[in-house]
Amino acid sequence: MILIALAAVLAVPLFYLQADWAGWLTLYAAFACVPLFLSLKNRRREVGVIWAVLLAHALIAIYNAYGSTIKGVDVDAAGFHRDASAIAAIGGWEFGLGSRFYTIFLAIVYSLGGVSLFLGEATSLLAFALSCVVLVRMLELLKVERSRYVACLLVFGLHPALALFTSVTLRESWQILLFMQSAYCLLRFRLSAAPLSLLWGLLGAGLMGCTHNGLIVYALFMVPLALFSRMGIRTTLSMPRMLGIALTGSVAAGLLAAALTGSLPYTPSLQKLSQGEAIEYASTYRQKGEKGARAEYAVKLDPGSPVKFALSLPPVYLYYMLSPFPWQVRGGLDLFAAADGLLRVVLLMFAISSLWAPPKGTPAGIPRFLLILYFSMSALWSMGTINYGTAMRHHIVPYWILVVLGVPPLLDRAVRLFRLKLR
Repeated sequence: MILIALAAVLAVPLFYLQADWAGWLTLYAAFACVPLFLSLKNRRREVGVIWAVLLAHALIAIYNAYGSTIKGVDVDAAGFHRDASAIAAIGGWEFGLGSRFYTIFLAIVYSLGGVSLFLGEATSLLAFALSCVVLVRMLELLKVERSRYVACLLVFGLHPALALFTSVTLRESWQILLFMQSAYCLLRFRLSAAPLSLLWGLLGAGLMGCTHNGLIVYALFMVPLALFSRMGIRTTLSMPRMLGIALTGSVAAGLLAAALTGSLPYTPSLQKLSQGEAIEYASTYRQKGEKGARAEYAVKLDPGSPVKFALSLPPVYLYYMLSPFPWQVRGGLDLFAAADGLLRVVLLMFAISSLWAPPKGTPAGIPRFLLILYFSMSALWSMGTINYGTAMRHHIVPYWILVVLGVPPLLDRAVRLFRLKLR
């Protein structure tokens, strides 16, 4: 009877909102994939928490699709939906990287399930649900105590900016998923030397790079870093490891040759990198940001020379990480951004502490590798961001690293303080 009643409830949107049938089926698939990848019998609590968090995200998507457009995401999200709808309706399927890649993805979805804003949002919800699954797998790989999983999932999934930007037609949800999946699989390869893990890691890094011009360059940095970093793991050249290194070398050589010969689809970042003009490109990209906004930084990136660039990058990075400062807070949104920055700093401090006290059983070097990923991606985003409003979107992509490294020791510290007060 319970199953019949549940089926009847789930059928209501399909009956009354027939234009969005594919979106509702995609949303149901997002809920269904969680116990599919995490055993409901062994992970009942984690699955329940993910479902609860996913429901909160779904309510945001429903409100944005059927209620009122949420301010702060209306311009970019509406732009992706509008362009994808036009391609699905009248054509123009030219492949491209960056924003074009995500637009074509949405257009393909719309051509299969009908043009529907809720369908586009449901794809983001599906990506978020899968990200939660990968988060649990990453916590398992890091040997984090199982009692910390729920807190990590809540801090990750209920982060306001992450909940908002991963529930609408924006590419951040897919960037988070692909970044997490590639890092997880590459670490799995370092632990087990399984070629399949390497293939999944390379695929995730490649698709992540396709979603943004800057992430293309980052993927080319991330893969070699994962394969050749010292992590305190056995380095015997077994047959799987040799196969993996050979495969990686072949792929990297092919990508490099394609980039240098111009055989890849047009990507400004790779083109400028191959021409030795990466600094100029970063500065030009940064200048295209939303100028005149009250949230704009008071510092600029100087591309005049490598020395000037190196001297101007630290203050740019500092403003990217910490803005708005107390003297810049003038309203509710500024206060929210400041609170978000404070949370990020606290989690980062505890994440750094994992370098000296990693979870018991975690291979040495993995926390260092993840922190390098966090700082390098943050530095990449900082070079192309000129205000803390846009920065909030970029901060959520590597946020999961702060969660898996920072939340467990933060909870440990809180428990110790609580016990001291009870004595």
